[in-house]
Amino acid sequence: MKRHKTLVFIIFLLMAAMVWMLINYLKNEQTTNLSCLTINQNKVNSQIDIRNYIKNDDVMLKKYQIYYTKSQPDLIYKVDKSNDTVKSMTLISDQSINTNFNTSINNRIQNVKNYLGKNFIEKKLRNGFKATIYVDKDNQIKLSLIHKDNKIKKLKSIRSNFKNDIPFRYVIF
Repeated sequence: MKRHKTLVFIIFLLMAAMVWMLINYLKNEQTTNLSCLTINQNKVNSQIDIRNYIKNDDVMLKKYQIYYTKSQPDLIYKVDKSNDTVKSMTLISDQSINTNFNTSINNRIQNVKNYLGKNFIEKKLRNGFKATIYVDKDNQIKLSLIHKDNKIKKLKSIRSNFKNDIPFRYVIF
């Protein structure tokens, strides 16, 4: 009986040590400063004049509204209803829209990696797509670049608490 208690104690002690190591690893994970990044001269968490944008009535959200412009329908803004603040920007297929981090749609992913550095996570998606994800923990911004054959197909900049994001396995192309 005493052996069983000792064995159970050792197992719990090992589990506690593993949890402590995991927490320290997650705390010390590298971060990239994404606070200055812009897509079409707009930043995440900046206010926009919604009179210059077209409201997408097909999407109904409780706290947010979806907007785009007539000249650039592939650049989609998710805007907070209460204060007109951009919470997310998604660029799908318009190659003419530029960013200040050295890329646009169908450019090489290596250009972004050279500009932003090595602190990214790369995930494999369906149909040969990959996601390269940069995280700024200080400013709570996430930049996701979906690419295939080293060509960027979609980019998304999000300001969030990272808990309410849709996992990338649910992204449909």
